[in-house]
Amino acid sequence: MRKFLMVFLCAAALWAVWAQAAQAAVADKVIRLHVVANSDSEADQAYKLQVRDRVLAQVSRLTEAADSSAAAAELIEENLALIGQAAGENCAVQMEKKTFTTRDYGIFALPAGSYTALTVTVGEGAGQNWWCVVFPPLCQSATEEEFTAAAAQAGLTEGEIAFITGGERESVVFKFKTLEIISKIFG
Repeated sequence: MRKFLMVFLCAAALWAVWAQAAQAAVADKVIRLHVVANSDSEADQAYKLQVRDRVLAQVSRLTEAADSSAAAAELIEENLALIGQAAGENCAVQMEKKTFTTRDYGIFALPAGSYTALTVTVGEGAGQNWWCVVFPPLCQSATEEEFTAAAAQAGLTEGEIAFITGGERESVVFKFKTLEIISKIFG
């Protein structure tokens, strides 16, 4: 029994290292969008979606020629004021490193971890938020084919695309939930 437990712990440790490396590889190639509403009122939640649409349109124009997340991040950083104007009144816009939980977007899922994010905070930022991926422009991908094309054009490898869209979606989300727990325990 002791040997089995040791083998299990070693396998779990190896899996955690692999999962962390895979998440970091994906995180290096995407920029997430995080829009936080002023409050949970119906009006503020509707306004949050309007802000989201304006920001997505502006960032899409700015980054359409970008061939990497680094190039896109530079363009976004250089144009934060313009993005802020597109977001509208009472909106704070910033680029930052943020820790996200595992998020399933339907066509794909991103594992928990640290990502570069364009964060738009409306007013007090005390309401429900909206997350997606602004680069590559995965928020607008309506089909798996559009998603795959956008992801590949932005530099994600076939393996990384399979990692976030794989047919083993249920097990990937479960495993990353486990990774989240392990990460919380060990910091």
